Amino acid sequence: MCESKTLASSSPAPEVEPPTLDMDFMKSLAAAVCLVSAGCASVPVSPSWPQDCPQEALAAMSIRGFGPGTQGYVTLDINRPGALSQFDDFRAGPIVSSIRELDAVDLLPLGTKLYGFMWTGGDKVHTYWTRAELPNGAKMPVCMVLGFDEQGGYWKEPGTQPGTFSISRQAPMTVTRRFERPE
Repeated sequence: MCESKTLASSSPAPEVEPPTLDMDFMKSLAAAVCLVSAGCASVPVSPSWPQDCPQEALAAMSIRGFGPGTQGYVTLDINRPGALSQFDDFRAGPIVSSIRELDAVDLLPLGTKLYGFMWTGGDKVHTYWTRAELPNGAKMPVCMVLGFDEQGGYWKEPGTQPGTFSISRQAPMTVTRRFERPE
């Protein structure tokens, strides 16, 4: 049991002002933490369109032997694996996907994580992946889109509710030269 001891004093204790936080500093700090710890995607949330694939990404993909036009399948959300025939609701925002199948799987191993962002609007869903993390932990920039061609975009399922979109948990992916404006 701990006893609390109070020192006697003839003058009142000085009032201490609680520290105040500079909100601009806090926003900058939060952005820096995001960039450092999460490796935020290189395609900003509100970019000007179209966005050319950065040369570093084209070079990194070329070194591994693939580039624009290479296709495969991804598990859209690594936390929700499933078959091509299984559908789920998704929302716009950051997404971590994984390579399920690639034209030449030895170029980018199965299980490679893809970091990107999903957009919705109109009749299509757009996902742009800008960073890959291989199973051995190596990271590399990439330019990949959801869909069967370099333009990207994947049709939403009928009955999709506003603010969400229902699509297959397994979806087609194509390596691209540029990110087009999401619809």
